[in-house]
Amino acid sequence: MRSAIITICLIYMTAIVFSFVFKLIKNDREGRLRLVKGYAKGRFVLIYIVAVPLFMMAFLYEGAGVIASIFGAVEESVNLVVLKLDYGVIASLAESDSYYFATMVILFVLCVANAIMFTLGLFYQRICNFVYKKIATQSADTTYVVVGKNIKNRDILLSTNGARVWIIEEDKKDAELEDFAYINKIAIVRIKEESLSATLKGLFGNFFARSIRVVVNTGSDETNLLMTEEISDLICSLNTQDRDIDDAKGLHLYSFGEPENSSAFLHFVKKTAGQIRYINKYKLIALDFVDKHPLTEFMDDNEIDTTRGVLKADIEPNVVMIGYNKTMQEVLVTSVANNQFMYLDEKGTLQDRQVRYTIFTGDKKGADKNLNHSFLRYSFERKQMLAKKEEYLPLPEFPAKVDFVSVGTNDYTFYESVKRALSQEKEGNKPFNQIIVSWGTDIENIDIAEKLSVKVKEWGMDDKTEIFVKVRSYALQERIIKDEYKDITRLHTFATEKMVVYNLDRIISENIETMARDRHLAYAVCDAIQDGKDEHQTKVEALKKWYGWAQPQRDANVYGVLSIRMKLNLLGYDYIKGKMDSDLAQAFMSTYQEGDPIKYKAQEVGGKKIVEYTNDFKEGSLRQRLAIHEHLRWNSYMITQGIVPSSIKEMQKEGGKNLTLRRHGCLTSFDGLKEYRQIMAERNGTNQECEDVIRYDYQLFDDLIWLLERNGNTLIKR
Repeated sequence: MRSAIITICLIYMTAIVFSFVFKLIKNDREGRLRLVKGYAKGRFVLIYIVAVPLFMMAFLYEGAGVIASIFGAVEESVNLVVLKLDYGVIASLAESDSYYFATMVILFVLCVANAIMFTLGLFYQRICNFVYKKIATQSADTTYVVVGKNIKNRDILLSTNGARVWIIEEDKKDAELEDFAYINKIAIVRIKEESLSATLKGLFGNFFARSIRVVVNTGSDETNLLMTEEISDLICSLNTQDRDIDDAKGLHLYSFGEPENSSAFLHFVKKTAGQIRYINKYKLIALDFVDKHPLTEFMDDNEIDTTRGVLKADIEPNVVMIGYNKTMQEVLVTSVANNQFMYLDEKGTLQDRQVRYTIFTGDKKGADKNLNHSFLRYSFERKQMLAKKEEYLPLPEFPAKVDFVSVGTNDYTFYESVKRALSQEKEGNKPFNQIIVSWGTDIENIDIAEKLSVKVKEWGMDDKTEIFVKVRSYALQERIIKDEYKDITRLHTFATEKMVVYNLDRIISENIETMARDRHLAYAVCDAIQDGKDEHQTKVEALKKWYGWAQPQRDANVYGVLSIRMKLNLLGYDYIKGKMDSDLAQAFMSTYQEGDPIKYKAQEVGGKKIVEYTNDFKEGSLRQRLAIHEHLRWNSYMITQGIVPSSIKEMQKEGGKNLTLRRHGCLTSFDGLKEYRQIMAERNGTNQECEDVIRYDYQLFDDLIWLLERNGNTLIKR
């Protein structure tokens, strides 16, 4: 009888051990966490159940009564909980029965292990958090720090597998948050003395030992700005501004802010020479949209003359925007700045082909203080300039036809108004339409877009109308759009925030801006080498200059890189991530230079050949046509930022530009730039070779292969 009871107890203990080990192996981190935490919530008592009959046998063996044996067994079992292992109680039976002795040894060992698991159940997450924090602050080469208990910050933290620290503003315990951090190996730190600066000092001490990338996104612009000001003081005190662009070590801050508050954040970008960066979520969305979906994305040989890099003369590009929120305002400005086209008329003369934008605003007014100050300024002032056009170089057109329509989606005239706004085949012109929907919630947007997809079929315009719908939710994008709307071939989504905004690669890498900065640094070093200056110091100064510029100056370069995809599409090409196809690159450059070869100097900088520019430009070549296109694009960007042309008298007095007063002398036609360099040569007492700016319009495509390859991209044929 005793042997049978011992065997049952042994089987029970073995089952507990194997069950636990099996669950530990089978479960993911979340399941293992539940298993460990379960010990602190009662599972730890399971092992003590078997102790009662085993101790009872020892008391009965000594001659105690049944009642006394039961109470004695219970008392000894309770003592096991605090690891009071009383061998004397079982000594007699253990010495006479080796099977019983072995079972009790196993019980004692499991009780010790059980106590350890109970302790882990209480403190395991704290121990793991301590380990993750040590790795992030002492071992990792790069550490990502996200500040703010903002639900969107979870996506940011999950967008990388590196060492991560989540700084929380409040001190109270949050079990759900701590579980999330443990499961994803993220260290949680409570902010110290209500100071982000003090917290970072306590965590890292030496900011030069590793790359520390801090993202501030608390959900409050005021809090974000106060933290930004703190870190700007810290960065300036560290004296890291003379760093090399290639040195990623040190402290870098990325601070979120609403577009209406951008100036306050950009102040600190300039103050820290770019170690603080301002993140405008709507701008990230707009840049991503225009980069992935230029108007040329779905154009083919019916719309594009790829041998000349222009639209066919009868193509009428048109954009209809449903909604007028912050996202749409950024998309509008970015689209107008990028989507610039030309065509050849019957005489073979290049002409601008403006895109028509119709914006359905609903109850909102067509413009606001930001757009009046920037995007629409030139449209207001151009009439006055035309009245005295002899005082200006040739004035460019406003870069788009823009109409605001105060009609909402519930208005009975909505669909008829959209139909009128769409480009239709008439008077020899062929339509090419893009509809963008960002009206309200994701579900509202999807509903409107689906209804519009039906209407454009009714109108017979679906073969030349692409519909883009803003869907913020990743879950909706993956589970609803991809599955339920997959048969609507001309319905596309954009602005999925998990991928486009709350993503460390997007926040930190910013591929387009990186390419633009590479161009700036390379040109600075090219000039320095030719002037006999030190390359390293030139890069340091060029980096300071880059972040010291006003935002329009820096973004003029960024938007130049943004336009690469659209221009390549016009030539029948595109680019993707990958190793450069050298044969295709050579074929492209051969076509690009046909009849107008690039002249190179002997030197190279960072693998980039130095181009020798003169004022003797070849007329009528593809290379020149792309330079004209680039100047059209630059004009458009500057106009969208509220920059207007300088008068001839202002240029003679102030020089080529006055960005404080938002005037620029180069805002003129391509031919007007020849007059510009003549005016500047006379003003500055130099020659026209020194004052030429036309060469800058050639640089983007002259150096295209170097720029793409340097940033991990390759050309492809469309």
